[in-house]
This record gives sequence, structure tokens and C-alpha cells, in this order.
Amino acid sequence: MAVGAGAALRDGALIELGKVAIRFRDPAERHLRGEHAPAPIVMPARAPAQPRSAVPFWVAIGVAALALATLVWLLAS
Repeated sequence: MAVGAGAALRDGALIELGKVAIRFRDPAERHLRGEHAPAPIVMPARAPAQPRSAVPFWVAIGVAALALATLVWLLAS
């Protein structure tokens, strides 16, 4: 059931935004009709994040220090 501009938004209405289609669900309206709400969607748990290496941080600090030293050298000469 597609809904046009200015139409009432009801349970099961299809909202189209370009190539994206969204189905509107109203649990209160479904309850009033005596329908059972579908089970909630449970996202799978993410694997624990791996600890990050400190190497990129220290490389960035080294590059920044080198750039700062070069800038000081250029301004002093």
C-alpha cells in the first residue's frame, strides 16, 4: 500500500524516497486490531575490537615534529 503526499500514515504504509522504500509499522495500531507484533530484530553481537597498534600514532608524531623542525629552520634562515 503506497502512500501519496498528504495521506494519513498508517500501519503498513510504504514510504518511497527515491530508490529507497520504507515500510512504516505502528505497534499500537496492530495491537488495537488484535494482531501480535512481530518479534523484534536482534542484531548479532560484534566481535570484540582488537587492540590498536601505537605505531601509526608515533609515526604521525614523528612526521609532525619533522615538519615543525623544518618550519623553524626555514623561518630562522
